[in-house]
Amino acid sequence: PDLPLPWAKSPKHEHSVSDFDFRRDSKKKLFQQTTKSQRTLFSGETGEKKFRVQPFPDPDDPATEWMTKQEIKDTAMRPSKNWSEVGKGSYGSVYLELLGCDDLPNMDLIDGVTDTFVAIVYEDCFVRSSVVHDSLSPRWMPWSNRAFKFNVTHPSSILRLGIFDFDDVPLDVPMD
Repeated sequence: PDLPLPWAKSPKHEHSVSDFDFRRDSKKKLFQQTTKSQRTLFSGETGEKKFRVQPFPDPDDPATEWMTKQEIKDTAMRPSKNWSEVGKGSYGSVYLELLGCDDLPNMDLIDGVTDTFVAIVYEDCFVRSSVVHDSLSPRWMPWSNRAFKFNVTHPSSILRLGIFDFDDVPLDVPMD
């Protein structure tokens, strides 16, 4: 069983950052997603093409469910609402905030376009961002899991960051 680590707390919301929480939350949000035909919308008022906000709309503002590409880019640049604090060091802190990526290759092996997430390893800590479904130029919204504070144990530690495709399928299942 995955147990929450005592030092893996978000200072604002006091939740643990664990693999168990990631899987539960990702599956819940995955089932809330719509079909591809429901991910774009044409505004009758302005004629603009709007997109369903990924990974999910702001829970505090329902008006963020649909935005234009420019609104999504502008909103992604706002400061993060939630910071996940990880690590047990006392030497200092490293702050990392993910905003977005541009022109990623399509790495989806199952059906469609890359479901992007970022995995980060620093010292004895591993964290992951929220998954942005079906996007080769993902933007992480300020209310999603995108901001991390790493407590430093050693000043010359290496931060490793990787961008991956999320597929909720076991790796040992043969692909037909």
